[in-house]
Amino acid sequence: MKKYLLKFWPVLVIFLLVIVFAFPYWTKGRIPFPADYLVDAFPPWQYYFAHPVKNNAMPDVVTQMYPFKHLAIELWKEGQIPLWNPYNFSGNPFLGNYQSAVFHPFNFLFFALPEIDAWSFLILLQPLLAGLFTYLFCRQLKLSQAASFLSSVAFMFCGFMTTWMAYGTMAHALLWLPLVLYSIQKSFSKISGLFLILISLSLAASFFSGHFQISLYVALATMAFLFFKLITTRKIKIFLICLLFVVLGVSLTSVQLLPTFELHQLSVRSQSFGVSEIVPFQYLVTLITPDFYGNQVTRNNWFGNYAEWIGFIGVIPLLLAFYAVFRKRKSDILFFAFLAIGTLVLTLPTPLLDFIVKLKIPVLSSSAASRIISLFSFSAAVLGGFGLDQLLSDWKKKKVFKKFFLFLSFFALLFLSLWLFLFFFSPFLGEETSIAKRNIILPTAIFLGFGGLAFLGFWFKKKWRIWLIIGLLVLVSFDSWRFAKKWMPFDSREHVYPQLPILTFLTKTIGPNRAFGYFGMEMMNYYQVQGFSGYDPLFIQRYGELLMAAGDGKIKAPSTRGVSLERREKYTLPILNLLGGKYILHALGDGHHIWTFPFWEYPGQFKFVYGDDKYEVYENLEALPRAFLFYNYQIVKEPQEIIDQMFAEELDLRETLVLEEEPGIPAKILEEKEKGKTEIIEYSPNRIELRVETESPGLLFLSDNYYPGWKAFVDGQEKKIYRANYSFRAIVIPQGTHEVRFVYSPNSFKFGLRISFLSLLTLLLLGFLIPRWKR
Repeated sequence: MKKYLLKFWPVLVIFLLVIVFAFPYWTKGRIPFPADYLVDAFPPWQYYFAHPVKNNAMPDVVTQMYPFKHLAIELWKEGQIPLWNPYNFSGNPFLGNYQSAVFHPFNFLFFALPEIDAWSFLILLQPLLAGLFTYLFCRQLKLSQAASFLSSVAFMFCGFMTTWMAYGTMAHALLWLPLVLYSIQKSFSKISGLFLILISLSLAASFFSGHFQISLYVALATMAFLFFKLITTRKIKIFLICLLFVVLGVSLTSVQLLPTFELHQLSVRSQSFGVSEIVPFQYLVTLITPDFYGNQVTRNNWFGNYAEWIGFIGVIPLLLAFYAVFRKRKSDILFFAFLAIGTLVLTLPTPLLDFIVKLKIPVLSSSAASRIISLFSFSAAVLGGFGLDQLLSDWKKKKVFKKFFLFLSFFALLFLSLWLFLFFFSPFLGEETSIAKRNIILPTAIFLGFGGLAFLGFWFKKKWRIWLIIGLLVLVSFDSWRFAKKWMPFDSREHVYPQLPILTFLTKTIGPNRAFGYFGMEMMNYYQVQGFSGYDPLFIQRYGELLMAAGDGKIKAPSTRGVSLERREKYTLPILNLLGGKYILHALGDGHHIWTFPFWEYPGQFKFVYGDDKYEVYENLEALPRAFLFYNYQIVKEPQEIIDQMFAEELDLRETLVLEEEPGIPAKILEEKEKGKTEIIEYSPNRIELRVETESPGLLFLSDNYYPGWKAFVDGQEKKIYRANYSFRAIVIPQGTHEVRFVYSPNSFKFGLRISFLSLLTLLLLGFLIPRWKR
């Protein structure tokens, strides 16, 4: 037993750290999700709850990540592939959204556990796997157990992993990097089918995790490491074999990448270049004292975007990373030093970052620049392990004591300068200087503790040094654990999208109609209520332009952060009527404030249908049915002219459809305006069935977004879908009674599925054959 404890103690301690970190979950049933923030700040719940919130810096978890996961799993359980989302943006690709993580490698948890517990495991697996994979990789780099453990703790609770942990996507995308590098390192030692396949599967797991930007960084770091191994080993054949499995790993995710690429090309994101979240130079001080400018948890931060800019890996790991570079120039250290410095520079306002933006490279030239700090965190954590091993080696050589003293003196001078700066210059206003002083005390204490233990190592005998090592690792673990624990909320599971009377009414009443009011995707996706808005960069640009034109009728580029139908614009009501906005939600506490829709200004059009002590619901009596027959149309081809015609006073949007090409029906027949009937038989995300009766040929208008991959069938015969009213669908309906189907079956998904399947077969076959050919 003692033998196994000595051999596996780092793994056991990594498990223990995660267990202690998640202590509220194991003992009190509280979950790693900002549930209190949800019910306190997001409608409709905010009108029913009010209490303190630990961390209000993670709104996307509430509005996107959890509702996306809930919707994806619900669709999988219903036997549907989550391809389309009818609840946001008046219909938008769901698989193509990417952050929906439809093929997330840990989605299986949601089929084995209750949803909230599956989510909790999804979140808590991130630091655990990051720590274990980093430990494996560092051991393969020949680092000692203690050094590998230090690197693992520094990475698993680093700033990037901690601040994005609650999202369940970005940290998952990053944590596979050490496993990919471990598999490459093993393959360069000895070709094995297992580790070649692991290269592909680990890289694919990253790309399936739901954040393309981070997975792209993982792929770029993998390629850099591959070329590094080629240069240092000159093993060209192994390099080419590993490169092949890297390519297969990426192609394995074609089923996700191709639909996302298609949506990206049709979204406003494809036209937008320019990075955000550039880290100012003065923010680099947070590498050693993360809360120097305050913390959002304690509500005292006053400068910077804490979640986006934080690069903290712990005081001691950072010092040891510098020490590794200071004392040793071996190739592995130089590689990670260049990777750390290079990626850190790319977060800063330098000419290099300007150059990358000018290249207009998708993702790299149009995303948050600070997120590449994730690679800095990993590289610096690995360097910290090298630094610890170097320090342990130097303890045996008292003659290098002077070099260590010089090294430590530099950082002592840095800490002293910060203290003098705060005490004698009072650089910040009001309480800000006091906050900075308080938050530098603990990093200074840890630095002094490190310095004291390191100095003792040069004078203690070998048998006593083990206690110094334990002391260093305890300090590292405490520093990182405390940092992560401070940020991460563990809230009441009863506050996870709780049912409310207003939600009960909506889900029973709304059907395929749309609701309008002051609410967001958190309600639409979780309770499957169709709406107009959405908060996400990947949405159909034409739809965004239409909603932006609600103000003055002019086409403008929508924001890359999302789009909504503003509630008091000039053309809000015509769009609301056209798109089937049948129900208006109004919180009584909002009164007639500017952010509400002024339904009271249209007497006779809105009928009261529901009320409780917090909410009212009104029915829009002039809203068009979601599927409607038109017998008159106009052809307009230029985008601005289409908008002009739609909002022209002489055009009745209830009578005339605006198309961009001839539908092949004589206009004289359409002008007869014969009556027809439409009935929605089934409405599901990927399939819509209708029964249509018409006494003469007409155009069936469906107020869902026009998008490649949708197919229409009338009595089993495929019909062309025309883009109508700028961003929606219409098909020709012959005279008579017909069964109509709309089916979403995009070629991007089907081609991607084939490529993914062939890639899987190829990597399994090559993984079996290549080691035998090598022998």
